Amino acid sequence: PKAMESGNWLRLVVTLAWCAVHETHAMWLPWASVPGPDVRLNSVGYTPMQTKRASIPFSRVYGDPTHWKVHRCHWGEPAFGDHAYRCLADEVVLRGDWIKSPVRSDMGRLTWTADFSELRAPGTYIMKAMRSRLGHVVWSVAFVVADDVFHQPLLGSVESFTLARCGVAVGPIVTRSGAAFEHGACHTHDATVDHRHTGESGEAHALATAGGWHDAGDYGKYTVNTAFSVGLLLFAHEHFGRAIARALEHTNSTVPPPAVAGTPRFLDEVRWGLAWMLTMQREDGAVYHKLTPTEFADLQVFPDDDNLERFLAPPSSIATASLAAVAAAGARAFARYDVPFAQACLRAARLAHAWLREHSTPSTVVAPDQGPFTTGTYDSKSPTHLEGASLWAAAELWQTTGDGAYWVEVESLLRGFDAPADECADLSTRRDKYATARCAVEPLFDWSSMTTLGTLRVLLGSTQPPPPLVDGALRARAKSVLLAVADTIADAAHSHPYGRPVGRWYKWGVNGAIARQALTLHAGAVVAEAAADHARVWRYRSAAALGLAHLLGANDYGRSYVTHIGNSPPNNPHHRPSMAEHRPWPFLLVGGPWPHAGDWTDDKLNYQTNEVAINWQASLVYALAMFCSDQDAPAALVAEPFTPTAALPVHRLATAHPWGLLACAGAVVVVAAVVAARLLLRVGQGVAMTTLGSCAVRSAVPHAGAPMRPSCGVIPPAVETWDARPPSFAGVQAPRTGVAATQGETARVSSHGDGCAAVVTAVGASHTSCESTTSAAAHTALLMRPHQHVLEMC
Repeated sequence: PKAMESGNWLRLVVTLAWCAVHETHAMWLPWASVPGPDVRLNSVGYTPMQTKRASIPFSRVYGDPTHWKVHRCHWGEPAFGDHAYRCLADEVVLRGDWIKSPVRSDMGRLTWTADFSELRAPGTYIMKAMRSRLGHVVWSVAFVVADDVFHQPLLGSVESFTLARCGVAVGPIVTRSGAAFEHGACHTHDATVDHRHTGESGEAHALATAGGWHDAGDYGKYTVNTAFSVGLLLFAHEHFGRAIARALEHTNSTVPPPAVAGTPRFLDEVRWGLAWMLTMQREDGAVYHKLTPTEFADLQVFPDDDNLERFLAPPSSIATASLAAVAAAGARAFARYDVPFAQACLRAARLAHAWLREHSTPSTVVAPDQGPFTTGTYDSKSPTHLEGASLWAAAELWQTTGDGAYWVEVESLLRGFDAPADECADLSTRRDKYATARCAVEPLFDWSSMTTLGTLRVLLGSTQPPPPLVDGALRARAKSVLLAVADTIADAAHSHPYGRPVGRWYKWGVNGAIARQALTLHAGAVVAEAAADHARVWRYRSAAALGLAHLLGANDYGRSYVTHIGNSPPNNPHHRPSMAEHRPWPFLLVGGPWPHAGDWTDDKLNYQTNEVAINWQASLVYALAMFCSDQDAPAALVAEPFTPTAALPVHRLATAHPWGLLACAGAVVVVAAVVAARLLLRVGQGVAMTTLGSCAVRSAVPHAGAPMRPSCGVIPPAVETWDARPPSFAGVQAPRTGVAATQGETARVSSHGDGCAAVVTAVGASHTSCESTTSAAAHTALLMRPHQHVLEMC
């Protein structure tokens, strides 16, 4: 309003006219269709034989998507000193039509999908999507097709466990971009045993329990979740050990030497968690439930600066059963590399199992007593929690020892999980947090329901064949439940517009559940392959690929859920080291949206959807390892950047279609008429500025290395390089250098284009709300200099 009162209303008309041109015929302008999240796919890439699918939502302005093309990227020289490369997308390698999904996305939007699995040649590509109205075009981010495309993400996901090590100095762990992360020795005095916290009589004393991994966003160490995570990692080693070893060969990080020479690096990382669990066992076999301070540490404290006294919680039956299972599995895994450690694991497993037999009935079970603590509980209310963990423990002990007594226990426990296959495979009935169905395999298993791990051990075996007197009907029933659950997961992934293998089911840590479906699907594929059911094998592997793609960008947000990986990854995880350093630590999978699809926010305080945890991380390791095993030998490293930010080929304005120009002209006239009418009628003095504000501030601050989504009034550069902290903007500067700086927050924008003049409107205001214009000192600046783009923020 003040700008118009001073005679500057014409500049507002010009700006809004530019918005109309930008939103009406983006195809013809080099800055109007930069790579972004509208075309949603696995933004990291694919292996050659992997299922490849993209999705695109409906646009009210531009209509339905019609056709798509996949272009090969030819990488040019760095432009204008940028570190990113330009994608010269001048070669079409595949094309097709978008197919409308029969169901809406979980956010209620109409969605179209495209299957481009025929694309198998190694290289870097970008997908172009055409819409039905006004010749509108959008592009995906660039993605890689290569045998080793997941080697770097897998390496980083394993190194995230190294960074989570407690009790020892770690690092530097170096990412592909050269960023280094490390911490000093922390919590070296773990832990105190006393009457108040541990329930043991006598003087308070220290028990040497240093080691292990920090569990999640906090620095606590929890036996149940560590055991579940170690179990998943041992399954990954068993199923894909050679592929994992290849992926971990190339690193720039300083990693600790193995405890015993010759131990694979991956197993040595698993050992760190398992060895700590052995220190949590009492002489009688019982296992302490957790090790934490009385309350959580401050949010921005670094690991080696956390000086809170930490205590052991009393032993519990579920913690003891969990240790028995993973210690038995660990004894098998380490027998080839470290016999003394393998023997120690087996002794601990037997001792824990013996104690568990005396403390597993309803009258003798020892529940976690965590009265003095306000930290995490890891105490499920599921009536089958302990029973499922006991099945897992007995199955692992049988596989390690071959002792028939353990197999008798396996059969007895497995017979109790007698729910029919169709009930166990119904995702819609699994919304109850403490479901009572007695399922041998559950589609949404987690630390709170370990029955699935025991059943998979029975069905997949490891070293011991089943005894000849095994109940054949019992085994057949377990197989039928596994295949029914795997069928449901596969159907959900293939029918969902964004490939979610858990369908429309949401819960805390749902991204971990999505990654964990890879284990169930792989187990189903093994059983199906033994029956020569090749169609099922393909369908299961395809569903696992869709689930991984969902985590890496093929979702309602068009963003990766893993820090430092893919398109626009999380920048503010609820993770104390990340908050302390004001930068995201690498390769961490955040929990994801719940209770609804639209509830994820990349906010460091939002522990409900943006926290990290080792059980989710272990699930991600398994899912990535599954798709690192497609080849028998490591492929050459991809020459292009790992997650390239691609610029688009420049569409000259001279090639514009006349109908599009007419639409642009009409839009300008309409906008000018509306503005003039509102000025004459003096309706709502703040409306015009509010319109400009909503036009200029539609894009949030992009995350590191992420292309910015095009929006009206913000002219995105062809390539952006961001160095941005969480926004807390109260004012705006718009210098000609293309840098917007407010309250110490910085956003560095480097851009290049060709033959275009950018009209950039900068609005400076002293208010903190985009919608409020009270006491605003607004001004507009018109920059007609090519290649200068300013991010406009409130």
